[in-house]
Amino acid sequence: MNEYDTEKMFEVLKHQNYFQTDSREDADLIILNTCSIREKAENKVYSELGRLRKLKSVNPELKIGVGGCVAQQEGKEILRREASVDFVFGTDNLFELPEMLKKVSRGQEIIQTKRHSRQKVRNFIPEYAFQQTQHHGIKAHLAITKGCNNHCSFCVVPFTRGIEVSREPENILAEAQRLTSAGTREICLLGQNVNSYKANGVDFVELLHRWMSLKICNVSVSFLHIQKIFMKN
Repeated sequence: MNEYDTEKMFEVLKHQNYFQTDSREDADLIILNTCSIREKAENKVYSELGRLRKLKSVNPELKIGVGGCVAQQEGKEILRREASVDFVFGTDNLFELPEMLKKVSRGQEIIQTKRHSRQKVRNFIPEYAFQQTQHHGIKAHLAITKGCNNHCSFCVVPFTRGIEVSREPENILAEAQRLTSAGTREICLLGQNVNSYKANGVDFVELLHRWMSLKICNVSVSFLHIQKIFMKN
């Protein structure tokens, strides 16, 4: 899911005239998209921020942002611990990057981790973010749900990704068709529990039926929950 979110950040930033560079020394903007599934991953975030601090001392114009699950959990604490960070944003705020960057350019310090209402995040991948898909390779990822309602004792996902939300089927299929047109041959459906998908009266099985009727490329799935496995004719 994090890799998929990162791809969407690239799409958003391309619309703001940013492009990817192979060298961090040449970058005007560096964003860490973080994971908090393990404590070691969190520690790595702060270690990496320490390295970026040195880079910023050489290039004071460099802007540094932290997004993803660690940002959602830690919020203001990240800015307290690492002064080189310019902005922090949570898992619901990825597509607010343009507004955040404008504020950062004016010298404002940004902490954007507020959760959106369930209705607002229904189509959490806005259409413009995949209208000009330039995916390269035969396999791609596509998120159909985000969040989780299971609250397992060992997992932080419900706290970092929020309650479960399913994208509308039309939104999903539009992205899948664009990926197929771009040459993708297999799409992996993403979500914490993809088989609990349900939106506008369409469940996971019906979504797959619609997928096949449109002759979109092959499909695979990521995470399934055993409680939601069922048979359907």
